[in-house]
Amino acid sequence: MNMDAETQTLESFEPGVLDAEFGTRVLGDYRKASALDGAISLDRYALETDGRLSGTNFGQRFRDKYFDATYNLCLTRDGALVASLGFDLDGDDMNVWQLQGVRGQAPALRSLRWERALLDRAVEWARSSAVSTVYVASADHVHWAADPGHLDPARAKLRYDVTAKRCGFRRNLDDYYELSLTDR
Repeated sequence: MNMDAETQTLESFEPGVLDAEFGTRVLGDYRKASALDGAISLDRYALETDGRLSGTNFGQRFRDKYFDATYNLCLTRDGALVASLGFDLDGDDMNVWQLQGVRGQAPALRSLRWERALLDRAVEWARSSAVSTVYVASADHVHWAADPGHLDPARAKLRYDVTAKRCGFRRNLDDYYELSLTDR
């Protein structure tokens, strides 16, 4: 990707963009089978973009959220952050480093396959941009899974590895999950 294309890709990801209808338009396809009969108010959910504040790991919009990556898709419920997917861009590659629910928000996420919804949305954004390959870190490369008290390794495997596989990614020789967008 040349510098102009990279700049255009970065400019197409603007922090603070709100998709207020994400819940009703998209999340219905990501409800768990156990939630199909239950009452879940999808209209309370939205998707918002956020970027790290320069020189910090905290968001521009969600200032008390620690982001591992520069660009973040943030799932909100009633305006409060409940989960996020973080990625960086390296040339024409997207590297997903973070799939994280917010502590204390499990009830808002329990009925949803939120990880898949966020990863599918990231791939959708990548397809519309100048990104050729999307990579997802395997649990083996998520430093929080190796840090006791943060992310249980078994849960990390479900969150990163299983989600990537179910979204059509294949594990490569470097133990990352890869999806080529040039094989359209």
